Amino acid sequence: MKAIVKIAALAMTLALAFVLTACGGSASSSAASSSGSASASSASASAASASAASASASSESASAASESASSASAIADADTYKNEYFGIQFDLPEGWAFVDVSAFSSTSGPLASAAENASLDMIAGTPDGSNMVVVGIEEPNDTTAGKTAEEVLAAQVQKMTETLEGNFNYTSNDATITFNGLNREIPANITDLTINDAHLFLCQAVAEKDGAFLNIVTMGTSEEDATNVISHFKALSE
Repeated sequence: MKAIVKIAALAMTLALAFVLTACGGSASSSAASSSGSASASSASASAASASAASASASSESASAASESASSASAIADADTYKNEYFGIQFDLPEGWAFVDVSAFSSTSGPLASAAENASLDMIAGTPDGSNMVVVGIEEPNDTTAGKTAEEVLAAQVQKMTETLEGNFNYTSNDATITFNGLNREIPANITDLTINDAHLFLCQAVAEKDGAFLNIVTMGTSEEDATNVISHFKALSE
């Protein structure tokens, strides 16, 4: 169990960092290159577990009427996240809770130097931190101008493999996913990360609209757990 908690803490920091540095971001160094990073990620996981007990009231103040991709979001109620710009919603799986994203606004290390045009939009997970989803929004900018969702995802995956190479055992494979009710496939990548025989699976996915990008990372202790979370994303209910 301790191994799972440690690997979950590490993966959480990785997920947050890669969501915020989707393409051309300025993360200062490897998110997992030292024991100091592991300690920081453990602290992040503790904060997430504590925050998971109650949803962020401040998230409810997001303006759904705005044309901005990142401000078109809201925690609609205790169980649902919506983004009208991308036309999606996420219904919490049983036993999950939303995490206050502001708890990570002052995190040191990779998150402190995240891309200026990207922002955390939603975090949710189980109380023990072993299953999680992170959503980030990257507004249109010069770095990503003209890029496709596939290209932005490839940049994310490259950043992750550079971080993991030489530090951890992993396998990474391309995939596609479909949100319920959306008639198109979304590029994704699934990584099996191994530490001390414990496995954690990360599923990264990217969607694009008018130059803005929706970046999603899900995490689970099995590939099924990580990918099943995607089924809780669906086309926005009218």
